[in-house]
Amino acid sequence: MWDERLLVQMPQELFERLLLYIFSHGDVDKDAFTRNVESITSAEIQSTAMTLAQQFRQEGLSQGLSQGLSQGLSQGRLLALQSAIIEALAIRFDHVPAGLRDAISEITEEPKLRLLHKAAIQAASVEEFSQEI
Repeated sequence: MWDERLLVQMPQELFERLLLYIFSHGDVDKDAFTRNVESITSAEIQSTAMTLAQQFRQEGLSQGLSQGLSQGLSQGRLLALQSAIIEALAIRFDHVPAGLRDAISEITEEPKLRLLHKAAIQAASVEEFSQEI
């Protein structure tokens, strides 16, 4: 997974999603993660990985783990779903308005996010998708 030749070819959003998956699916060996990130020579990838690790901790994954594994994993699933919706829209329509990104990020009901993910894949336009929110 830490093959730098593959990581530099990966789109930024996909790399972020991969890291989100790692952080949301179990305990992360922080020392091993740090060693792996520090071994990457690409400053951009290294910075993204460390920034996301800090962001995930701030957004509740680490705090959630200290308050209970279930809550931390739930928060990770929500972040993954929000990211998947935005990614689907970006792939389909090239641009996702900031206001729409913000609106998606504010939704915290997993069933609603799952429906929105399906809508992001099926919508004919960004405008049609935004009517689902």
